[in-house]
Amino acid sequence: MASQIPAGAEGTVVGVMFYCVVCLICSCLMVWLTWTHEERTSHVAMLAYFVTISIVASLTQQTYDIVRYNHIVSEQFWNRKQHPDNPEVAISNGSVGLSLVLYYIQYYCYSVESMIIMFWAAALAQSVYGLSSLPKFKVILPRINRGGKIFAMLFPLTTILLLRIPAVQDNFIIFILLADLPLMLSLFFGLILMLLILARYVHSKRKFLNWTNGVGGSGSNGSALNSNTPQGFPQKKKSRSIYDRWLLVRFTIGFVALSIFEVTNTLFQITAITNKDNDVEATEPDLSAERAKSSWIFFMPGVTPGLFIFIVFGTTTPLRRYMYEKFVPKRWQRRSDDRPRRMDSSPDYTDDVGPPVPPKPPQLSPGLERKIIISRPQQALPADIGRGRSKQAVVVRERESSDEFPMLPIRKTHGRYDV
Repeated sequence: MASQIPAGAEGTVVGVMFYCVVCLICSCLMVWLTWTHEERTSHVAMLAYFVTISIVASLTQQTYDIVRYNHIVSEQFWNRKQHPDNPEVAISNGSVGLSLVLYYIQYYCYSVESMIIMFWAAALAQSVYGLSSLPKFKVILPRINRGGKIFAMLFPLTTILLLRIPAVQDNFIIFILLADLPLMLSLFFGLILMLLILARYVHSKRKFLNWTNGVGGSGSNGSALNSNTPQGFPQKKKSRSIYDRWLLVRFTIGFVALSIFEVTNTLFQITAITNKDNDVEATEPDLSAERAKSSWIFFMPGVTPGLFIFIVFGTTTPLRRYMYEKFVPKRWQRRSDDRPRRMDSSPDYTDDVGPPVPPKPPQLSPGLERKIIISRPQQALPADIGRGRSKQAVVVRERESSDEFPMLPIRKTHGRYDV
């Protein structure tokens, strides 16, 4: 079927759809990465699933609007004329039929994404504060986290089904509050959790800096370092502070994206209400190019999480290496195996499972063992500070790569990356 887009709006439509396709590719890559690394039920994987579903629904709606634009705008116009006080007609821009179904699918995915971010923040807060290591919480907290993922999918579905009740649609305020309830709860509790994580980060970072400067005794400083380490990960000085920084950055970006979407969703609802008021006063549908451009631009915020989730969580060093080996032809890849690799610059693929097993030393005769002296720089422990050793004996090295600590569990065995 031929396109019904008004003349002058084709460039905007093509640009928005191209952007949506790019976001879809990024979200599909994130789904593939989580599946290949056995992270299929993680918070990142769930975000990737629902982001992909929302982008597919958005592209479907855009394609449907392109081939039936004049008919759809006319249906929306007369629907707003007949139901001027219906809140569902107002927030959905008068959509009916398939357009209304696709709108609710996208709105449901947005709500689920916001709830997942909130429960993920709760899980990160448990790790930062060390609650998951306490014996009385070791069993109940994993169950709560799993239940949170289920709740994140069922609660928005319940609120959307309640929006279809005629009694709810008769009250504009109750309808809007119920429609935005998952987003508002996620924003409110997410803000509280973000402040808690930030406070813990600043407190632990300050103690860590004091230890690196040689201030304080061994007992307090050692506990400060241990408290700064997420539970379930090996305690490595060079990975610990890096991980905390990325922990805060990951959650901050997700929270900021959630806040931006909440503002955008509010603007969309205001625009829909404005269109409703204009259509009530008008005598015929608005088929201008300006109206089409503004309608298509509002498709962009809903698909942007697909791009964000890949940039934030899919570009760590292990995942970049994994995609490099999978997508770059073998003859174009650098022959890094022929060159000796420095121990301090090689990525650690076993941060989530413990330190690697050291290689066995070569077998030497008893005579040679006495003649060979193996020397290596000694690294002072935190306890050495309290014993009166020099401050210069303690050297804390931080890698320039801020994504050294892998988000997904990746190990390298037999020359390839496995789980």
